[in-house]
Amino acid sequence: MERKFMGALNAPTAPLWTPRGPLRPETIALLKRLDIDPALLTAPETKGINPSGKNVALTALLAAITHVSAHSAFPGTAGSSELSGGTYARQPVTWGTVAGGIGALSAAATLPIPSGATVRWIAGFTALTGGTCHATVPAGGFDPLEYTVDTTGSLIQLPAHGFAADTTIAFHGGTPPGGLTEGVTYFVRSPTANSFAVGATAGGAAITLTTVGATGCFVQQIAEQPFATAGQYQLTTGTQFSLNF
Repeated sequence: MERKFMGALNAPTAPLWTPRGPLRPETIALLKRLDIDPALLTAPETKGINPSGKNVALTALLAAITHVSAHSAFPGTAGSSELSGGTYARQPVTWGTVAGGIGALSAAATLPIPSGATVRWIAGFTALTGGTCHATVPAGGFDPLEYTVDTTGSLIQLPAHGFAADTTIAFHGGTPPGGLTEGVTYFVRSPTANSFAVGATAGGAAITLTTVGATGCFVQQIAEQPFATAGQYQLTTGTQFSLNF
């Protein structure tokens, strides 16, 4: 059995510094303007950064995210699959005070959704149009959850997860377990109190999990929201995002 500790930038019990890869040039420039050494986010010794320093850095990074957007598929770091048409437009957001390495929206936001669209993901951008996608969250606003992987039984181990069979979930924030793709909607299969398998379809066969994936990935319930007619998608106060810096 293989196990790994999962960390996420927006999970209450997870370490703050779990970058997905080399920092982007704009992120490095922002940190340098704030007199924060970019090496602190990638060096092994970052676990020693004190809580106050983490909160200062995260506050600066969140300040770069000024607008949220709606997407029909996983945006990734490129911000792809953004909706368009009708009265759709990104909406401005504000962030609450960062504490304990956690940042979340300080006020609700309402996104206008065009007729016939399905909202699957929400992203955070640095501008009303264009800009850089720096944050993502699955539709539904559920909490991100840490887990371990049993590659022998191809099971996700998550104590008291509460998922029913065929609950829709997604893995994101880093490389998911082998056999899965980041941001794809999957289904909970054969759930027990503390574990479950993952299927590609409702009622389908379990996917073989070949590796544990990378630290920084977590699992989150996703509630896709279709709009037969034009409507509004609500983001509530306190919604937390996975940062793509």
